[in-house]
Amino acid sequence: YMMMHPDKVLPDGSIIYGIQQESFELGARKAWPTAAVWVSLFIVLDRFRRLNLGLYALAFAWGGVMATWFSIYVNTWAGEVLGVSGDDPSSGARSAIFSAPVVEETAKGALLFLLAILLRYRLTSTVQWVSLAGITAIGFAFVENIVYYARAHNYATQVPQISDPEAAINRLVLMRGVYTSFGHPLFTSMIGLGLAVGLRHRSKIVRVAAPLAGFCFAAIGHMLFNGFASTIREQEQRSYWFMGLALVAMLLFTMIGQVIAEGRRLRARLVDFVRMGWLEESDPFMYSRTRSRVAMITIALFQPRRLPATMKVMHLSLIHI
Repeated sequence: YMMMHPDKVLPDGSIIYGIQQESFELGARKAWPTAAVWVSLFIVLDRFRRLNLGLYALAFAWGGVMATWFSIYVNTWAGEVLGVSGDDPSSGARSAIFSAPVVEETAKGALLFLLAILLRYRLTSTVQWVSLAGITAIGFAFVENIVYYARAHNYATQVPQISDPEAAINRLVLMRGVYTSFGHPLFTSMIGLGLAVGLRHRSKIVRVAAPLAGFCFAAIGHMLFNGFASTIREQEQRSYWFMGLALVAMLLFTMIGQVIAEGRRLRARLVDFVRMGWLEESDPFMYSRTRSRVAMITIALFQPRRLPATMKVMHLSLIHI
């Protein structure tokens, strides 16, 4: 905010006006629904191994604060090195294609690699890693969208021909907040997948190669995405957009398979408790199926006195996977 809000006086005496407070507020209002939807989806995806809410908040804050802070300085420097002209070197096509993907994925992935070191025995599920990676990416995209929307609105307010500045940026909101909102979560999820494979594999080579491969896939995918968006006209981008959706579908089906597998592991583990006489024979199926868990919570909501006990027993059943 302190970088973009104040006016800048150039050596020749000319002034570059900063982004107005009104534009930042409008950008935040336009950006939060996308972030809320995506974060909710990732939390719902990670329903069998519930993480501490503090880890979710940490992931979102890291993406929105630390990763964006690091990226804006390094991208600006890289844009100047690449000879990008203009008021903001970080927004040029060359920096968007060649430097921004590596810088941004490094900034977002730093938290994931740190968690892999500190919590490698706690974070053992592929779904956990993808959820954390996705929430980190959404935090980054949330702040990035605020900046893009605020810039567009600020420019529209300075052009007399544009009578309704808010309506002028709705097309940008539709493009970044809806059609291509899958970009950052898709790329950073590659890092999460690489870490999940590396942490669970016995081979030392795979433990090193898998996270690096995940980072390379994230950076290269980000480069291709920015390259298509920067060099190809909007009317010709539809085929590439469908290719991106295909990748999202592949990742989604992979995660659905992982969730089903975790349900089976939970069921197999709880069967041991049935053999010991601690659970009824129907309990493993009740606690390992999504629809039965949702049904139990729904019923408990109408019986508030039983809700804490229901939530507790469901949570205890998850820790035995």
